[in-house]
Amino acid sequence: MRDVANGEYRIPASVMERVFAEIRASAQRKKASAPGGLTPQEREILTLFAQGLSYAKIAEVRGNQPVTIRNAIYGIQDKLGIGTKQEMVVWAVRNGLLDES
Repeated sequence: MRDVANGEYRIPASVMERVFAEIRASAQRKKASAPGGLTPQEREILTLFAQGLSYAKIAEVRGNQPVTIRNAIYGIQDKLGIGTKQEMVVWAVRNGLLDES
C-alpha cells in the first residue's frame, strides 16, 4: 500500500500477460499485412520502380536523392531475398503492388 501512496504502480501479472499478448498479436498482424515485410515507404518505392520509373524520377516524386532510392532498391532486394531487379518487378506484380496504383 505504501508503494501506491508513493506514486508507484502495481500491475497484476495477469494484466501484464494480456498486455504483452496483445502487443505480440498486433506485431503479427502487421507482419501478415505487409507482403515481404516491406514498410509502406519500401512498398511505394517498389511500386514506382515496377511501373518503370527511373531512380531519378522516383527520387523526384518522393523528394529524395537518386542515391537514396538506389540504396532503398538494394535494401528491398536484400529484404526479399531477390537476386535481380527483373525478379523484383515480377515479385511486385505477383504480390499485387501494381494493382494498388
